[in-house]
Amino acid sequence: FTALKRVRSAKGVGCTLHLGTGGGKTFTANALVSRWQAAHPTGYVLWVSQSWWLLRQAAANRAAHADSAAASDPNEGPLYRFGGAAAALRLPHVASTPAGHPRPPPGAVVYTTLQTFLARKRGGQLRAPRPSLVVWDECHHGEHAQSGRALRAWLKGRDGVVPILGLTATPRRTTTLPPAFSRTFSQLVADRYLAAPRFVDVRTELSWTPTRSLGSHGDFSPSDLRVLATSDARNRQILSHYDAHRQRYGQTLVFACDVDHADALAALATRYGVSAVSVHSGNSREANAAAVDRFRVGAYAMIVSVGMMTHGVDLPSIDTVFLCRPTLSDILFAQMAGRGARIPGGERREASFNLVEFTDNVERFGDALVTARTFFDGAGSAGLSSGGGGGAGRHAFDPTGQLCRLTAAGLPAHPALVGALYRQGQTFGFEVELTIPGGVPGPRSRRWRQVADAVHGALRSAAPGHVTDAPSPGYHRGGHERWKTEHDSSTGWEVVSRVLQGEAGVAELARVLDALDALAAAGQVRVNHRTGLHLHLGWGFDDEDSKQTAARLWRLLRWVHLLEPWLGSLVAPSRVADYQRGRYAVGRPNPYCAPVSSVYGDVIARRKPPALGVIRRLASRGDHRNCTVNLQPLFAGLDTVEVRLHSGTTDAVKAGWWLALWTGVLWLAEYGYAPVGSWRARSAVVPDFGPPAWAAQLPAIDGWPAVMAWAARRRAEVQALWHGHPDLRGHVEVLARSA
Repeated sequence: FTALKRVRSAKGVGCTLHLGTGGGKTFTANALVSRWQAAHPTGYVLWVSQSWWLLRQAAANRAAHADSAAASDPNEGPLYRFGGAAAALRLPHVASTPAGHPRPPPGAVVYTTLQTFLARKRGGQLRAPRPSLVVWDECHHGEHAQSGRALRAWLKGRDGVVPILGLTATPRRTTTLPPAFSRTFSQLVADRYLAAPRFVDVRTELSWTPTRSLGSHGDFSPSDLRVLATSDARNRQILSHYDAHRQRYGQTLVFACDVDHADALAALATRYGVSAVSVHSGNSREANAAAVDRFRVGAYAMIVSVGMMTHGVDLPSIDTVFLCRPTLSDILFAQMAGRGARIPGGERREASFNLVEFTDNVERFGDALVTARTFFDGAGSAGLSSGGGGGAGRHAFDPTGQLCRLTAAGLPAHPALVGALYRQGQTFGFEVELTIPGGVPGPRSRRWRQVADAVHGALRSAAPGHVTDAPSPGYHRGGHERWKTEHDSSTGWEVVSRVLQGEAGVAELARVLDALDALAAAGQVRVNHRTGLHLHLGWGFDDEDSKQTAARLWRLLRWVHLLEPWLGSLVAPSRVADYQRGRYAVGRPNPYCAPVSSVYGDVIARRKPPALGVIRRLASRGDHRNCTVNLQPLFAGLDTVEVRLHSGTTDAVKAGWWLALWTGVLWLAEYGYAPVGSWRARSAVVPDFGPPAWAAQLPAIDGWPAVMAWAARRRAEVQALWHGHPDLRGHVEVLARSA
């Protein structure tokens, strides 16, 4: 609600409420609508979706809320539908607005589909006053289609843009409605709001060679799914498996490949003595609604669907979900699997459901197939997995991954890190530079080897089984599936992490840094002005849209340029000011950490993103890696952005919060926030210890206040360092006078 008010005051576009499938988006959104109407009593709310099926549930939930609150809440206004058949919402107290002239009274909620909206607008019949708020259910559908663009164009006026509250369980990367509040399916299970899946994998032994439709990001083609649907042996195996376990499986929702497959499975179920019904677009609306209602009261043990039951249907009585339709879409998989996750009665408690998956021998695209193993043990389920935090040696980025906060249970040894951010499905890695007093020994020297063996031993004690066999006197050319100790020409030793991910990855990083910190305390290694801590954060390209990729990088560079003086106040002085022989040169950069504008000044100054090739050419030059943010790894196939600003440390708390901070910065760039500020090039990053003026531009990011609180504590520590050195004290005094 705070984010919506901020959007309204800034005349922005909107934001998204992201709750994993089964998390109660409709209930929560209706509560938000009530608060909005109390603050804007003269307007009405328009609720849109792609189907009357979804609108019916939204209106029913709203009507029930209004009935219970009518005596005490005067903001519960009347409900209307715009277009659609009289039985579309099947609620007697939902009136129809006059065709062409819908003028609902203040406080009303009007329901319509995007298709109806577009048809009326095309026909010149839409002359309604603009609402005060639009609720867009399942906003990941149609946002960039003609109907979505027409809706947003209609919401623009001389008095600004009507804000949009998007609702989704599966946000897409390309959305222009970034999440203001987010809880993933995994988080809701961990918090006992949703039931946890119990996995059952049934091998069909059917060999299948499918193709993809709709380009490289498409799902399996209908003709290929038809091969599975018409396999009598596979269908009999599905029903015989249910029959053998029907007491355990109870009420079951089955997802079929197509309409004929749904009918065939329902008919076959009756031969096994199972009361079953099929629900799909080939039936009438009334027949589908009646079937769902009868399933709710236990008249059917099995309901077979195609796509209609993947969203917007509340059936908490489901004990089991059968996945008989394979998919390449993590969004579709989440919607199907999540149907069984609702807990009856809505109480918060531990619960579970059966998720039965029928898997075939897929001879093409098998690696891209979304399964329970890849979905729940991979990027989408960090909250359900208790395994290690490492990836498979390759960095990855899940665009649907959401911001999460570290917990005391995951990091019992580091309570100071509780609340720090990480992003689900976003891998990360660190490079930790270490040195010793005196010169840097050669990579073949006995001294280098002695220290390297000690460092490597510390790694093995902290991350057993995840460390290379021996230190490398040169660059280790293997992957990033293990921790490594390498020779560094400027500091002597560099520890390179394996690919890490999630809370388990942060815990592993903390254990390693604790072990290295013990070495430093014993005097075997040191961090000083020569050493740095480099962070790699997984990020990805949109392979089919270079403009989107360029826009994200442009926003990232602008954010970094705006934040650099503030970021410089969080690191040791030697990371932003050149330091030689005990003297600092404020205004001359650390040679390994130049301002981002020294490389991308022209890009940052542009009012619109350049072509991707412009950024690529600038990033690829040999000396351009030594700036605050290095984009070379992104273009070189490593799929990361490297942050080089942090000074050397073996402090796990500093590293964890640095990860949290930059995770939030990349999130801002990913979701379309372009900052406003001055774009003059800098010769060096000069810290500013005053209050950050840009903070007012930030959206309501869940968990960001904790990052800012840590930053305030860290700035106080760094400011004391600047006060303690004569070369630096004058700079702080000048800033204080100007403030």
